[in-house]
Amino acid sequence: VADGTLVLNNDTVSRNRTGSAGVGGPGGSNANGTSAPPGNSGVPGMGGGIANPSAGTVETQDAIIAGNRAAGFGPDCLGVVHSNGHNLIRTSSGCTIVGATATDLIGVGALLGPLQVNPPGTTATHALLFSSPAIDAGACSNGLVTTDQRGVPRAQGSACDIGAYEYDSTEVWLWFFPVTPID
Repeated sequence: VADGTLVLNNDTVSRNRTGSAGVGGPGGSNANGTSAPPGNSGVPGMGGGIANPSAGTVETQDAIIAGNRAAGFGPDCLGVVHSNGHNLIRTSSGCTIVGATATDLIGVGALLGPLQVNPPGTTATHALLFSSPAIDAGACSNGLVTTDQRGVPRAQGSACDIGAYEYDSTEVWLWFFPVTPID
């Protein structure tokens, strides 16, 4: 985020990553035959999920930020994140979370399935696995969000789920390959 505002309501930010630093070149020689100094190495990427290192604003509510990677610092978030409540942030090292944090789940694994098209949706989502702490832990962005990314009505349980996916306990999943939950 540069100088603007990023608002995440009922979003899932997962499996993103930043790259490693490039290595500077060896230098060379200039016209009079003296050696030029080597080039500078790059800085490792930071803030794999969300990076707010400047004057921008990041607001989150009912968002999952988990399972991201950074070659440098702050795998899930970097900078100041303003919480409006009911977020799940796996790794908060690298960011300062301010605001309505009493209902946030910090340092907790999200337990997400792989990124894929989950019925009845037409876009890829990370399903909440049956034991995810995000289930029934949200607030539907204070009633502003009535369906998940797939069009499934919210709430399916006692409360809305955190993230872009609303878990339905009547769904039957058949996994034909080993599934490693996204932490």
